[in-house]
Amino acid sequence: MPSTARAGRRWPSSASRAEPGRREMARMRGQDWRHPDLAVAAVVVAFGAAAFVATLGFDRVPEALMEGMGPERFPQLVIGTMVLLAVLLGVRALGLSAPALPRIPPMFAATLALLVAAVVVFPHLGLVPTMTAAMVALGALWGERRWHLLVGVALAFGLAVHLLFVRTLGISLPVGPFGFLLG
Repeated sequence: MPSTARAGRRWPSSASRAEPGRREMARMRGQDWRHPDLAVAAVVVAFGAAAFVATLGFDRVPEALMEGMGPERFPQLVIGTMVLLAVLLGVRALGLSAPALPRIPPMFAATLALLVAAVVVFPHLGLVPTMTAAMVALGALWGERRWHLLVGVALAFGLAVHLLFVRTLGISLPVGPFGFLLG
């Protein structure tokens, strides 16, 4: 049997062959580059890079006045953690196909509105009262009806945040008009 080269048959060139592209190959392997987690990871990494650059411009506190971490260190720690988790999310999403996205429930809009309201009142009330009120409001919005438990957990969490940041790490938080209650 003669070989195809001797018989005068020519193989089609790579340009004329219908080869699957990268997207098709990725889909064949179960990967889809349009997975929403990849987009989320990319946005968080980009935001983290911009926020980290912004922290480089923070004023330096003289060593004699330094209490706890410098003003730039804690945001950089949080940003680094966010970027690390975003990278892990993106790596995990590489092996997944894009799911059909469900419809966003109306509870999302109510939760978002409550959180935006908390951000708006935060400078006026201070961190601990705003966080405590937001936790109670979110719990009630999401259907929690054991008020004693809801208020108790919110107060304990607010106090724990105050103790961790102000007392332990030496980071001052906005206290608002109720700061005298925290001593």
